[in-house]
Amino acid sequence: MIEVKMDPNANIDVIESVPILESGSISSNLGMAQSREQLTMDNTKDNNSMFKRPRGCYLSQAKAFGLVLLAVGAVVAAVLLTYHWTTCEDGGPLSQKSGGGKGLAKADKLYVRLPTNVKPLYYKVDLIPYVEEAKNFTIDGKVWIDIECLQATHKVTIHIKNITVVEESVKIYEVDEAELSPSVTEAVESVSPKKHEYDVPREFYNMTLPKSLEAGKVYRIYIQFRALLADSLGGFYRSSYKDMAANVTRYLGTTQFQATDARKAFPCFDEPQLKARFEISLARRVNMSSISNMNLNRTEPVEGMEGWLWDHYNISVRKSHYFASN
Repeated sequence: MIEVKMDPNANIDVIESVPILESGSISSNLGMAQSREQLTMDNTKDNNSMFKRPRGCYLSQAKAFGLVLLAVGAVVAAVLLTYHWTTCEDGGPLSQKSGGGKGLAKADKLYVRLPTNVKPLYYKVDLIPYVEEAKNFTIDGKVWIDIECLQATHKVTIHIKNITVVEESVKIYEVDEAELSPSVTEAVESVSPKKHEYDVPREFYNMTLPKSLEAGKVYRIYIQFRALLADSLGGFYRSSYKDMAANVTRYLGTTQFQATDARKAFPCFDEPQLKARFEISLARRVNMSSISNMNLNRTEPVEGMEGWLWDHYNISVRKSHYFASN
């Protein structure tokens, strides 16, 4: 609304416009002011929310780099400790060897392969198993082993396990060829080991000779031994069954040589890649029977043992020791 006033001191008319606000206009303006205030507050709230820190865990670059270095250090330390534990025992490195026998360093016992200076060609094995409680389930045995010398050596190492070697019986002599009958070679000059060593953890029997074997020649080793017809389910072991008709327990001897249990039955080079021919003879009481994996050649009495017979089996083909099981 516009009101016109006249200025009495002026020669001209001055028109002054004065806004006249009615009650309705006041309410409208207050509403607009409130809207602007609300808009300003909303904008402020939105602007503040843009700079608010999100939730979570945050690290500086320096701290993150430090944690990475710590993790790498832990991995390196674990690797070094593992290497140390696997290459040392009692403070000594595995590379330190100290020879064979009882004086071997503990670290050396971890290597269980036979030396490669000789290889077996032929075995003649005679076994007398006492499959009875009265004899404590023991075995008396003899073995003749023909070997070829591949490298000159004064020591021969073979496998035994739970076997007692009759040391005074052991002898080695040169032969013209392998597989000769023991009766043919009995008169051949022989030598006895000057030292016997037993490496029980590696199941080695070491024979140190007074003179070196020559490469390219064939030699025969003769050993008498005693073993146990145990119930261990390995080697030459005993089993039993109940005879219900007679109400008694019957015993039998059986074998399981695979993969390295032939050494429980007789001294041998008990590694699968070392193949040879085998001639097996088994003694038994007349009321018992035997069987082998070769055909029976002949049966004859055991000299000096009344009521006992030898079953002599044919020579086998060349094969690994675990196939020699009867």
